[in-house]
Amino acid sequence: MARRPGALALWMGCVGLAIVVFIGAVYAASLSAPQIVRTGGGAILVLGALIPVGLYAGSVVTAAVYRTLLRPGDKGLGFVRLGPDELRLFAVSLILFVAFFALFFTVLVGGVAIFELAKLRPDFHAPQVTAGYAIVTTIVFLLAFTKASLALPMTFVEKRIRVLGSWNLTSPAFLRLLATFTLVLILIVVVAALMFAVQYGLNELTGLPTRAPWGGTLPAGHHTSKGIQTLGRIASVPVSMVQMTLELVILAAAQAGAYRAIAGNLGEDVAQVF
Repeated sequence: MARRPGALALWMGCVGLAIVVFIGAVYAASLSAPQIVRTGGGAILVLGALIPVGLYAGSVVTAAVYRTLLRPGDKGLGFVRLGPDELRLFAVSLILFVAFFALFFTVLVGGVAIFELAKLRPDFHAPQVTAGYAIVTTIVFLLAFTKASLALPMTFVEKRIRVLGSWNLTSPAFLRLLATFTLVLILIVVVAALMFAVQYGLNELTGLPTRAPWGGTLPAGHHTSKGIQTLGRIASVPVSMVQMTLELVILAAAQAGAYRAIAGNLGEDVAQVF
């Protein structure tokens, strides 16, 4: 991937365009219906309506990465296209998003049940149960993520939606894939942590509070003028753009490499795609 800086810049541009559309839509909604957007339900409704925008932008970048690694003979500026490949990947991404959201909601309900049970039963071993529940849910998430990991590259190569096909294809090399994508997720977390540090430093310079990934807000160390704060907000867009693009590329490259290794098309190891 390091050999294609021009393509990477174009992919960042696609993600940046999606971010601008997202911010513009939220701003327009806040102007046209401020009372609705300020409520929790209204904000969720606006964000939910914009989820397809993010998924489609991600599908465009993912397809470009797949093209680079799985169909390098294809022509196009930065391997970016807006065609049936992207629509199929968008459909699969939407299906997977709904499935993992349902899994997350189920885990959340279980966590709330443990919390409520701990309040009703003084003898309930809440710390031990919570720790065990966290371990089990993490394992379940990693298993589900690994089993679904090849759905997108399979769909891209076979030119038909292959969500269930990934479940069967991953079975022979499941443990190796589990280890690979666990490392990939760790790498994505490291990228997110580094970009958070960059964003925090930028916000400190411009006097803006920083939203912490663990919840809450980190206040700015000093106050600045509104003009400097506006510049800080504008500068945060390319930071988000770089972070999202790198995370997308890392995940898509790992998926393409894993599919290529398992399918035996070129027999390369996953690590070689980087």
